[in-house]
Amino acid sequence: MKKRRWLVLFISFHFAVIAVLGGFLYQKHLAFEQLHREQSHTQELALSRLRESVAEINLVLRKGQYATSPEVFSTLGTRLSGTLAELEEKLAGVVPVFAPASPSSAAVSIETARAEVAAFMDLKESIFTHSAEASAEAHGVHPATHLFSARIDGGDFLAEVCRESGQVVRAINARQVRRASLTTEEGLEKARDFLARNGHEAIALRYWQQENHQVAASFVPLQNGVLLYPDMIQIRVGLDNGRVTGFSVPAYSTDDRMRELAGPAITREEALAAVPDTLTVENYAMALIAGADGQEILCYAFQGRSADGQAVLIYVSAQSGRQQEIRLLTESETRHFVAP
Repeated sequence: MKKRRWLVLFISFHFAVIAVLGGFLYQKHLAFEQLHREQSHTQELALSRLRESVAEINLVLRKGQYATSPEVFSTLGTRLSGTLAELEEKLAGVVPVFAPASPSSAAVSIETARAEVAAFMDLKESIFTHSAEASAEAHGVHPATHLFSARIDGGDFLAEVCRESGQVVRAINARQVRRASLTTEEGLEKARDFLARNGHEAIALRYWQQENHQVAASFVPLQNGVLLYPDMIQIRVGLDNGRVTGFSVPAYSTDDRMRELAGPAITREEALAAVPDTLTVENYAMALIAGADGQEILCYAFQGRSADGQAVLIYVSAQSGRQQEIRLLTESETRHFVAP
């Protein structure tokens, strides 16, 4: 009965949003016509932001049909309201500007950070040049990191090192990969080897995609069989020489990587009660995710599929048995998603 009441409320909210959004967008369309006459580049930028916001609204509404808990319904409603508010600001030409966070104390010296980058890429320290903080901010880099540049494989390479932990948190080589000498599987193996060499051995491949003679992949650290999604690693490898062209990981100190994980309070069968009957569950895993309030939650992650073929991930709290998050996989993601 509760599920039905939440569903009725969500559907009502759904149609109300569509009606309001329709009128709102028509008014802004007229404003866009005037904007086009004045500044076409600004219009294109605004339209791009509009498409992103509308896509987010559509995604939230689609997730609603699988919601079974008040927590998820409330989270979706908050996200929808926030997106609508952002949309109004963007269409009005108000773009929020966020000042960079105050840099933390530079516990890691430039010399130590340079050595970390060189070891990370397995190259000589002498090729890496440290950029001044002003230059780093110009690249959109968080001021709490050291920025290094180099010329690698004919491309401009940039890397960020966390000043607190000394860890490389982001690296990118903006080079063109013109041919592929390696297979996708070989590229993924190169990625695994690279991560293992840099201290990321207990990992699970979750998603991959090949494009422009490169393979991009998402790996999640494993601790006692639990997938640690807050520490997800993004990596990209060139299929010409197997060298890493992109890397990203959340910034954390080495002391924070191991967690005290309490066991589940409910069984998998009990958690399944939170998965809607419209989904056929295909796989499951134990996963740690970040909740709406930023707190980490141990969950059962169920991968299901609807009658129309939509792949859905439902995260159910292993303590309360309530839904915590819903993710809809796109067709491309479904094709390259690795089941738990």
